[in-house]
Amino acid sequence: MKATRCPNASAENQFTLFIRTGLAKVPRVVEAKRLQMFVERMRTVPSASTADGALDLVARVLNRVEDEHSGVESNPDAWKDDGRMYPPKEDNRREVPNRPSLRRYRSAKHNTFAGSNGAIRIQDLEGNILLEKAGSDGRKVGDLDA
Repeated sequence: MKATRCPNASAENQFTLFIRTGLAKVPRVVEAKRLQMFVERMRTVPSASTADGALDLVARVLNRVEDEHSGVESNPDAWKDDGRMYPPKEDNRREVPNRPSLRRYRSAKHNTFAGSNGAIRIQDLEGNILLEKAGSDGRKVGDLDA
């Protein structure tokens, strides 16, 4: 498999790799750009109304972005080194002390919070918020259990 840099890289220093597999070329967008695409799509889809719905929404949107732009088939067992981003799973659920309306899911580089009202917050490990999406009732993660 040979990867080459796309000659028309964007001004934001994002670029596309073309992975050659036989005669087919599969476009592969770098992870930072795919994360940006995911966040942009999440901002435009209708809100969820439950925590399970929020987690499902994150999974559907992220998997769609990754299917379209990662160039890597989904294989959750290879999450550590296949270059694809995967949605949070229930086995990575953690308690949020004194916040019974929230669930926290720990991923390799992020924490995803799902509110009982469908609110979603994704933040990096330094606490920077990458996505804040209100639930179907208009309340955000910070509004719950306050």
